[in-house]
Amino acid sequence: NTGSFRCVAPEQPMAGVRTKRQFSVIALGSVNPYEGFTSEAIRIVLIPVADCSREVWVLSNQNMRFEDSPPNPEDFVRLRAECGWGDITLEAAIEALSGSVIDLTCFDGTELVGMGRIVGDGALYFYLQDIIVKSTQQGQAIGGKIVSKLTDKALARAQIGATIGLMSAKGKEGLYEHFGFQERPNDHLGAGMSRFVLSR
Repeated sequence: NTGSFRCVAPEQPMAGVRTKRQFSVIALGSVNPYEGFTSEAIRIVLIPVADCSREVWVLSNQNMRFEDSPPNPEDFVRLRAECGWGDITLEAAIEALSGSVIDLTCFDGTELVGMGRIVGDGALYFYLQDIIVKSTQQGQAIGGKIVSKLTDKALARAQIGATIGLMSAKGKEGLYEHFGFQERPNDHLGAGMSRFVLSR
């Protein structure tokens, strides 16, 4: 896509950064805004913001890598707690992760900084869960990359008539709309509903 983009330079000088004009040229060459663009000098990615869905470019850490594997249970417990989802037991984490259909983790070097997984039956129903990015690594489009990769993997396995769903955190709906998800309720679909188990 060659839509209109606004390039934003980092507040502090960073190694490998060229100029706003060069950022703009690269932006115009991007095919999938959430997949980013790789050149010999830098890697940049596009992330959405509240007032304009396609305007902010940020540098992506060259040490980032994605793996098609689950996090270890201890890291899963830690990431959930860090993002404010509450504490769970290690036993619960182990059981939950064993039920995933698709797993994805993101590492900065050897440190786990993001994850996402899909639960469901692997044919007709796929639900994105636990899309988490460590707070210190947010703003680098890691979350968008995780959603993009998980959605592609679900589409590759989905049968005709399948549903790929998720429950968005409040205010994050715009991110998921970029990947074809519909906000609910709308003219055709009712609101999503959930029930939380807080005690046993």
